[in-house]
Amino acid sequence: MPSASPVKIIVGIKPPSNEVSPPHAQELAVCANGLLRFEGYLYTSTKDPAAGCVVARSRVLDIGSPHALALAKDCVDECARGHARCRALLASHESDALLPTRLIDCSDPSRPRLAPTDGLRGKYCALSYVWGEPQPHSTLTSNVHVYTAGINPANLPQTIRDAIYVTHELGMQYLWADTLCIIQDSGQDKRRELARMHRIYRDAHLTIIASDARKVSEGFLQDRPDAA
Repeated sequence: MPSASPVKIIVGIKPPSNEVSPPHAQELAVCANGLLRFEGYLYTSTKDPAAGCVVARSRVLDIGSPHALALAKDCVDECARGHARCRALLASHESDALLPTRLIDCSDPSRPRLAPTDGLRGKYCALSYVWGEPQPHSTLTSNVHVYTAGINPANLPQTIRDAIYVTHELGMQYLWADTLCIIQDSGQDKRRELARMHRIYRDAHLTIIASDARKVSEGFLQDRPDAA
């Protein structure tokens, strides 16, 4: 009975096949008998013997840590400085961008406050998230003036607290979140601000998208599982 033909396996490291991967990143490709069997992003820890050959480092799972947010800040800064298209967008929008009517001042995350912008221009973050449940401490006509002095973070749902923290750690002062920046029981304010939302997101220096939070009380900075 003739023996089976040996399987020819080729393992190689090549540059990434898309523009989303970090600069100088690598992909591992495994071919068997001329057919591609596996292709994936290649990374390792700094202590691994392969670290001298593999550029990318292990995934960051503690995404709310100062280390992780420092990496995020570096990426945002690199985007603004190093990408020609991003620089052009910033030059055309942000330099002349009128700030939203109200923003959350995140200078002190332990005591954020609602800040009227009075027609000023500048940088801010915007938050995109799912309510999923009522927010009893939203801005109302009865508390809007109180919130300009300060807001107790303990009264805010976790997603809003996380966004305030992220904004501060990214070196930004202002955050726009609808629950606090729109007076929720004022039909006039809602009509005016909702009509401006397309410009609010367009002109934001950065939009924080809390896509993992199914409701506002969940937050989005939980450590990620170390899954393959």
